[in-house]
Amino acid sequence: MKINQPFKLNVPESIQYSLVKYLQDDPPGFKYDVCDFYFILNYLLYKQIFAKENEEYLKINYNHLKSVINSKPVDCINYLRNGEFIIRDYYIKGEKPYYYKLNPKFDFDLNTVSIEPGSKLFDRIQNRYKNKRAHFNRLEPHLKEMKNRLMKLQFDYDASKNYISKNPDIKKQIAYLMQIEALADKRLRYFTRNKTNNRLYTNVTNLKRELREFIKGDFVNIDLKNSQPFFLGQLLICLNAMAANFKLDEIKRDLRDINNNTILCCSFLKFDPLKTFGIKAIKSILLIHQKQKNSNLVNLKEFTDCVNAGNLYEYVGNYLNEKYKRDEIKNMMFEVLFSQNVVHQNFTKIIPFENEKKVFAKVFPFVAEMVKILKNKDYKILPVLLQKIESYIFIDCIAKELVNAGIVPITIHDSVMVERLHKEKTIEIIRNVFFQKFNVIPLFHISE
Repeated sequence: MKINQPFKLNVPESIQYSLVKYLQDDPPGFKYDVCDFYFILNYLLYKQIFAKENEEYLKINYNHLKSVINSKPVDCINYLRNGEFIIRDYYIKGEKPYYYKLNPKFDFDLNTVSIEPGSKLFDRIQNRYKNKRAHFNRLEPHLKEMKNRLMKLQFDYDASKNYISKNPDIKKQIAYLMQIEALADKRLRYFTRNKTNNRLYTNVTNLKRELREFIKGDFVNIDLKNSQPFFLGQLLICLNAMAANFKLDEIKRDLRDINNNTILCCSFLKFDPLKTFGIKAIKSILLIHQKQKNSNLVNLKEFTDCVNAGNLYEYVGNYLNEKYKRDEIKNMMFEVLFSQNVVHQNFTKIIPFENEKKVFAKVFPFVAEMVKILKNKDYKILPVLLQKIESYIFIDCIAKELVNAGIVPITIHDSVMVERLHKEKTIEIIRNVFFQKFNVIPLFHISE
């Protein structure tokens, strides 16, 4: 008979000790289970550990908490806040809810709490993971093969824990341990596609790069160099091809009047540029294209040549006389692509990463201007579209072709991990897919 193992929650020991005492001295005025508090603390700890550098306070998904814990999430959170175990930021009616974080006065001295079989919380957690796995039967055949490969993945837990213990950063230690714990308990292995950007998320995609070395097996990793800039370049080529066939008086609000032949370059991406970015953005692109056609195309060609050759960051560094390191330039590119054009604070317009955007615009003024235009309607549309393109190429094209060839990959967004014996065939398939879709073969980095 199969024996269920406890689920493990991670809670800072200093918080756990203080919470137990607080529950005794000032018990809540509602029915509760102490493990519900542990679940919320574990939830916040996880979000905080894996948050971006500029994210101090974090949004709480109340529906998620409500689906798991027995007590009311709002009551539990208010009780934790009254006890100063968590703190919150500000609230704007109709615009922004409260965001929370663990009180930094407590140490990150990690402790494991076991949720035993037979408890209500155990049953709810188990049902949650069962429901998540229920969608596996609806996966496409090549995705089922990839999911099965993930479930069979072997990992050197002892060696990884030894590596983690030597890290002086306690927060990184916690992050790494939480990741390998999720791998060790196969109930916690997940395989799901994000509904917004279609990216495939698994335990491996979220596994820190340093820890992937502890995956057992003889693997090679093949990744696209300058991936997001590459897809941006292809999108801009598509939009400029579209602009070359349009005249301003042909752009009408009734999108049915547009000749579909002019956007065939976007057909495999399955999106309509006019609907996606808005008619104002397309008109602005046409104006730029018509007024400065030659210089724009030269500037775009320089950009795409760089990303195709995989040396975008080095090119920018040389152009700027080595004032910036490669990683700084890489971060700059993401800040240009993923940040808002303007934010309003206290009746003042602020341009996020203004200096970085000016620096990039010195090197590629047309690309910078196009990116700005494409983010006017909603700054999230462009990066999400680029991620959709990436996902389509790597998951729906490359991974599918590999599985059909008898090679089941492990994907990590813009890269694939395969057994070494399949290296040459994998490279061949990847190159063929890029040539078929973009008529160009960019540069890839191979980690042996």
